Amino acid sequence: MATFIINNDLTSQPYPNGKGSTDPNHAGADNGNPQKVESNHKSAEDDAAYGFHFSGPEKLPEEQSIGTDLDADNYLHFRYFEATDKCLFVIRRQKGTNHPQWLRDPNNHKHDIDLKPSADLKQSSPSLLDSPRAQLAQLLGQVLSNAAYASSTFDPPAASDPPQANFCFNPHPGNFRYWWGPPIEQCNSPMYRQFDDGCTHYQVYNRCSNSWDGRINWAICHPPPYH
Repeated sequence: MATFIINNDLTSQPYPNGKGSTDPNHAGADNGNPQKVESNHKSAEDDAAYGFHFSGPEKLPEEQSIGTDLDADNYLHFRYFEATDKCLFVIRRQKGTNHPQWLRDPNNHKHDIDLKPSADLKQSSPSLLDSPRAQLAQLLGQVLSNAAYASSTFDPPAASDPPQANFCFNPHPGNFRYWWGPPIEQCNSPMYRQFDDGCTHYQVYNRCSNSWDGRINWAICHPPPYH
């Protein structure tokens, strides 16, 4: 199994679910598991937040540090989207691996897939929005309270590289189908993605902290051309 780390540009999602198609009947799929249903919903909301904040006309807020950066491979940063829906984008980098995390203001429902809101931002408590810094402090408190979950990262098992591992390009070109595998434990679940050329990898999602593990774990690789 070959493991690759997604690059450090976190202003885009390399494998958004919207670019793939779900494959719930794939052998070994565990999509009906309640934990997977929650993971699927949360990851879809993350995709919506990526698209809204990083692909639109909104001015990108400054990336700021929480505490002191240890080095270029270990730090905790955030971007606060104060001008729109008060989302907090947390960049937790540990040992060179990114664990991006979206924290949404509970008074805004722009990205809630279950509520199916209108195109306008829905706000249930305007009084809180009169004090955006107080709201930021509340969201930062969630970052610290979720630290134990977020630091509970998944370590891929040691294994030999798949055949032709040098062909495991990341991000990988082409369309893909995806399905959820059995949970690793109470927080982490693997999402498998199989591309049209047969190349297959999985990436771990932590539903407890709304965070993708930045590592891509390849199981099957094929040589180009890709289609």
